[in-house]
Amino acid sequence: MACVLQAYLHRTEADVRGLVRGGADAALQGGLPRAREPSPFPRKADVDRNYARLAGMLLSREAQGRRGLRQLATHDERLIRVIADRAREFGLAPDRYEFQMLHGIRPELHRTLLEHGRARLQLLVPFGEDWYGYFVRRLAERPANPCGSSSRALARP
Repeated sequence: MACVLQAYLHRTEADVRGLVRGGADAALQGGLPRAREPSPFPRKADVDRNYARLAGMLLSREAQGRRGLRQLATHDERLIRVIADRAREFGLAPDRYEFQMLHGIRPELHRTLLEHGRARLQLLVPFGEDWYGYFVRRLAERPANPCGSSSRALARP
């Protein structure tokens, strides 16, 4: 079981540091505050920058010295490239981290990741009383991520 971290919160950096020191499994998400919750990072670009920075901390050489799987939940191709580049830069084996995505959103991106063997891929299915609301909020979070949208190549030499 992993500790789930929200990149849209300022406190997450301290949480990442503590989890890395403790060697815990960590799952990083961009995070989506409910409509009534103000986001400490009001612009999506700010959340994405923080996500990339936190992912780098989770994949760092310091983090590799500890046990723990790094789970990175995103459908954003740019963030996926950043994460894969950082993992390569740190010499992180593909079995030490995984991407997580919602089943049914960006299936062509799922295939591309698997074909390139960048990391493990876990497809998630919403569950619980508000599964439909959660799924719809995730779709609305990034309209560019509809089911079946086209994928740009993720391959890097």
